[in-house]
Amino acid sequence: MLRLESSRPLATAAEILEAEYGWTINYEDPQDYCPQETTGATGAAVTKVVNQPRPLIPKPVRLEVRFPLAPHPPTNMEKRAILSRVVEAARREAGRNFTLMEADGSVDLIPSGYLDANCRFIARRSLMDTRVALEPGPRSFARILQEFVAALSKATGRPIGLGAGPTNFLNQTQLPMASLGGPARSVLRRLIDASKRKLAWQLLVDPGTGMAMLNLHFVETAQK
Repeated sequence: MLRLESSRPLATAAEILEAEYGWTINYEDPQDYCPQETTGATGAAVTKVVNQPRPLIPKPVRLEVRFPLAPHPPTNMEKRAILSRVVEAARREAGRNFTLMEADGSVDLIPSGYLDANCRFIARRSLMDTRVALEPGPRSFARILQEFVAALSKATGRPIGLGAGPTNFLNQTQLPMASLGGPARSVLRRLIDASKRKLAWQLLVDPGTGMAMLNLHFVETAQK
């Protein structure tokens, strides 16, 4: 059983399953949030400014998913079954539709239907479906990622930045870049493949400002 409460239940579930099974699960936020789905952030991380509203976050959602106990590690069929149940539970509890896509050993959780800023349910593509292009030439992974988010921001017309990640690894890793172009999701996957490390990403959208942040983290191999 998987039981949690989170502002982004599907992203949190992905992290839990990654830690348990060593799966690479990439998560992408919806482009917009209905104001009724958000609340003011609380806690020590929130800086209090006089007469300023608290930053907005998605309202926490409780998620409980039951699935049969699988062998360790689960088979590919069992993996798909577990993830499908998690996606369906998130749809039922949070009201957001996600598509589950497998590619090159990783899984992408892609938003496909949700409430927009006017609280109307819409079917809309993810920001990572947008096509981008990167210039050739060897440079650090960190620099390429900065160019990647800049290209994605320009193509979408939305502010997009580079958030948390393994800074030392990104700065020290040099990639022999050829020209890259295509959907942002595919381009990012090819960059990660070139780095020779197991990384997952999360693209998170701030409900208040609309700014998106791309975060990356290592995925550790699960212990058998």
